[in-house]
Amino acid sequence: MSSALGRAIDPMLGGYCASKLAVEAAADALAYEVAASNIEVTIVQPAGAYPTKFQENAKRYWQAMIDQPGQPNQAALAAYRTHIEAMLTDLAPDPELDPKEVSDAVIALAGMEFGTRPGRLTVGPYKDGLDPVNAAHDALQSEMMAHNRIADLLKLR
Repeated sequence: MSSALGRAIDPMLGGYCASKLAVEAAADALAYEVAASNIEVTIVQPAGAYPTKFQENAKRYWQAMIDQPGQPNQAALAAYRTHIEAMLTDLAPDPELDPKEVSDAVIALAGMEFGTRPGRLTVGPYKDGLDPVNAAHDALQSEMMAHNRIADLLKLR
């Protein structure tokens, strides 16, 4: 499970974006490594502000940062106060989105016949923006694998 933010970076969410990019890289590597054993790996990328605990937890983190008295990094906090306050205001789930869309996509993937699952599945309102990025990534990976000495040992999709 990744996120659109594993491909597109959102300011003030650098740690989250980096963790999702790491998930993407690890899953891509795993897909290559287990393909010869007939194991498929699909990365699911929710692409929207689905109502989850993410926003609530992030807001609690940012608010705690502001509320902590006597922090040693008060100068940095003061410099980023406007950014943090914007995060507290803008980091909100989209009430139009149903997180069940994501779980339904995972269930649908599980029910697919072997060999028909995509390497990535984007779910949500920003799918159209993310799909070209994924296609460019897949083209680059294919080109790199064409020059990899062990490519013939892998069963690539």
